[in-house]
Amino acid sequence: MTPSAVGVYLNADTVQYHLCQFKNSQPFVDCEIYREVDPFLSSQHSQRVAVLHVPYPFDNQFSSLVDSLILCCDHVFITCTELHLVTVDFIHQHDHDKISYYICGHLNFAMAHSQVCSFMDWFETSTYFYRHWLPEILNRLKPYSVKPQSFDILLGRSKQHRDFVFERAMKNPADHVVTYFNNGQLNLNQWQWEQHGVKIDRAIEWTVQPVQYYGHPISVSQILPFTIYNQTAYTVVAETCWQNHFSFFTEKTAKPIIARRLFVVFAGQGHLRNLRRMGFQTFDSIINERYDDEPDDMVRWQRAWDQVEWLKRQPQEAMLEEIRPIVEHNFEVMMSRDWYGVFRDQFEQDFARIVNG
Repeated sequence: MTPSAVGVYLNADTVQYHLCQFKNSQPFVDCEIYREVDPFLSSQHSQRVAVLHVPYPFDNQFSSLVDSLILCCDHVFITCTELHLVTVDFIHQHDHDKISYYICGHLNFAMAHSQVCSFMDWFETSTYFYRHWLPEILNRLKPYSVKPQSFDILLGRSKQHRDFVFERAMKNPADHVVTYFNNGQLNLNQWQWEQHGVKIDRAIEWTVQPVQYYGHPISVSQILPFTIYNQTAYTVVAETCWQNHFSFFTEKTAKPIIARRLFVVFAGQGHLRNLRRMGFQTFDSIINERYDDEPDDMVRWQRAWDQVEWLKRQPQEAMLEEIRPIVEHNFEVMMSRDWYGVFRDQFEQDFARIVNG
């Protein structure tokens, strides 16, 4: 039996899902799909293509797999929704013209050979519930009402930049709503999440743990903290990663945008710049956001904290009115853009170009 012209290896259900979302099925007319790598490597197709998803946690077996696939494939497509230091190092080390990457963020360095495109998965999954499932729930928020406290500072697991924020926030704890999982352990006396509408089938151990929220599966971390947001005027965003050579955008950035809030970011250099590249506005007309340009971590975070302290001293009513056009713009960008569609269309175009020669 003559083999199909194109063999396609998939390493995960998620990438099979992406292929099934293509609008045009023509690229698959003469494709044979493989889920086991050894038969794929020994196959005799005139073209071979691999579509991979980077595992989380990352493991070195994935790196070895990519090394073997580069040798025998015409192209390797790689999606990455968890953009951590180890995955960015892998991407940097595997800069090859046979590889296309689709990542949940931005690289702050140029790749010499690989194509790098956006796949803003955390923006897509964080907005889905509030766009399609129960949009009217956002009416519970009061973004322009004066609040009794200044900032919500909802810190996740212990990390260097969060230690910095926590130390300063606890000097005047009554000014903020502060939570922190010290040393990576959950402190249930501090951890707060929305209770109404949440159905939990087992004890919550991690913020990314899935629950049922008004009948929709969602991670705990993607549920807007309505009670806390209506108690505080602004948000401190302490993102997952704080390294300067990349930006990883998660629900931590998405939630205050969905809730129409001003935010001060503690992350890597260029986090705000990369948000603006996606069409968002930041708050440089109101606060000093030059902290985003500072390469030194401690200096950058101190300058960001200076803005937290400055905002605490300003009249809330005037500030909340001044941010209105910015937060309304950001809400529209976040909630109206088809984040998955942007990725799918780019991926389908790239896949068809390789397969069709």
